[in-house]
Amino acid sequence: MGSELWVALLAVFSIFFVPITGLMLILTTRFALKPFMESLSKALTDSRGGTSPELVDHVRTLTEQVETLAGEVRQLKDRQDFDRKLLDAKSDEVGFLR
Repeated sequence: MGSELWVALLAVFSIFFVPITGLMLILTTRFALKPFMESLSKALTDSRGGTSPELVDHVRTLTEQVETLAGEVRQLKDRQDFDRKLLDAKSDEVGFLR
């Protein structure tokens, strides 16, 4: 009968105290760590200069350059495919004449 008592106490403990402990952990994290993380984030953003207009212009310029390079790469690929088709056609003609 002693083990049945322990099982009952464990069940009561699991039903009431485990959710309470979880809620306490969540609330502690929410109210204690969130302000700390916000201040850390703000300090890191301030040390990097934040989002200054120069940074926005620099990112915009880099984005335009990447788009230009991507277009040039597409054109080079198209030209390479065209050259490859011409060479294949020429090799087929030479093979046909042999």
